[in-house]
Amino acid sequence: MSDMKAFEIHTYQSGKWKIDSVFDDRDLAMFEAQRMDSSGRYTGIRVVEEIYLESTRETKTRTIYRGSKIAETNAAQLRKSKENRINKGQALKKRKTDPVQRRKTAQKRKR
Repeated sequence: MSDMKAFEIHTYQSGKWKIDSVFDDRDLAMFEAQRMDSSGRYTGIRVVEEIYLESTRETKTRTIYRGSKIAETNAAQLRKSKENRINKGQALKKRKTDPVQRRKTAQKRKR
């Protein structure tokens, strides 16, 4: 018995991942994924390696390639999220220590 490997190219569009194609050759799958990524047609591209172990009848999967666009988008979203948390924390700290701001907030609540 031998293990079987397959390489799936997944594309991300309209908020969903879809299997675009399946290869049995890793290099060909990687080449095609990089070509698709550089075309700019998809928001995200990834290559998932699936290994089926016949002896145990288990399937193992791992992502071996992520397109640059999705990585850039994730990094930008993470930066934005961090900035928002920092700004919110600073605003809360300022509001708690500023007596004038506390009075204004209290007056708004009374209305």
